[in-house]
Amino acid sequence: MTDISPKKEQMSEAPEDSAKAAASAAQSSLFSEFIQSAKYQAVQRPYDGLNQLGGHIFGYEPAARELVKAPAPAESGSAAWYAQQAGAGVATFGEVLVLHRGLRSLSPGLKGSSLALGETALTGRMTAESLALSAGIYEGFTTVSRENNFYRDRLGTAFSSAASVYAFGKLHSEGGKLLASEKGALGLAQSYPRLASAATGFGAGGAAAFIGVESRARTLEGRWASMDEVKNGVAAGSLLGMAFGAGFKPVSPNPRGMMRDASLRPQKAP
Repeated sequence: MTDISPKKEQMSEAPEDSAKAAASAAQSSLFSEFIQSAKYQAVQRPYDGLNQLGGHIFGYEPAARELVKAPAPAESGSAAWYAQQAGAGVATFGEVLVLHRGLRSLSPGLKGSSLALGETALTGRMTAESLALSAGIYEGFTTVSRENNFYRDRLGTAFSSAASVYAFGKLHSEGGKLLASEKGALGLAQSYPRLASAATGFGAGGAAAFIGVESRARTLEGRWASMDEVKNGVAAGSLLGMAFGAGFKPVSPNPRGMMRDASLRPQKAP
């Protein structure tokens, strides 16, 4: 009698192997979408925006140049769309932080209130105000605007970005201080600081995204954002806020602080 058990075993394993391969391919595809979107946002978009700005100011015709290929359009709300949103968000936030550091390096001789930075080089504090200013400057310079609405588009985008970042910073800070208090969620931030920071980041990110979506629609197009725009924007903002919240050190309960890096705090004299 012929033994057919090996064939049965191969047949039973085939669907499982196929499912694993499909899942691996899907993960690889989403990661590729994330990376491509991040590269485009970090390189191509700033180049296009600054190139257009230079041509508008100095009167030359900006030369189109593809440094990074744009990610393929994804259906709004799909997994690929979220991967692209995450990549773009991480790249933008990283460049805003670099700009923020650069602005701070220019302020040693200025008071903390100068240029609305709300910080000093001596304390090294990052505040919601200073981060919002950096985000507004970044968007104002790197946005690709319509020629017939050149300054309106750039100023509107800068305002929308600054308002969104300011809201995230303030809400994340206040939420962190609430959870860090003795009465706040049974001292959640004290027992699970990283979890508490991620939780406040989730809520703050969603609220900030709502503000950003609505303010962008109002300032650029004079309308209210659609329900789909709000829904997708808040969902993406919540996830990004949670990731950033988990990545940062817990919010300081100091009422004047936002997110403070211990390495930036002034050291006490021995």
